Amino acid sequence: MTDYSVSPARYAGRRAGKQFFAVRCPSSDGFKSRAARLAEYCARGRYSNRESAYILGPRQLARYEALYAQGADASPITGELRERPL
Repeated sequence: MTDYSVSPARYAGRRAGKQFFAVRCPSSDGFKSRAARLAEYCARGRYSNRESAYILGPRQLARYEALYAQGADASPITGELRERPL
């Protein structure tokens, strides 16, 4: 089970036929989840308040899903990639 969902971005403009994706990372406690930290710091996604999601391109999404499957995490302070969560 994953704690994120992916759908086509409704409001992100298409450039040169490139499709963008909205990655939603809900949080039950108000803090960023591992999925949200990876989307922001490692995949270089930008948060869209209108979509309530991180906007990623196809390459960014592939990298994000690979890192998430490997169990990687980003530091909440510095944003540096950690191979395993503490």
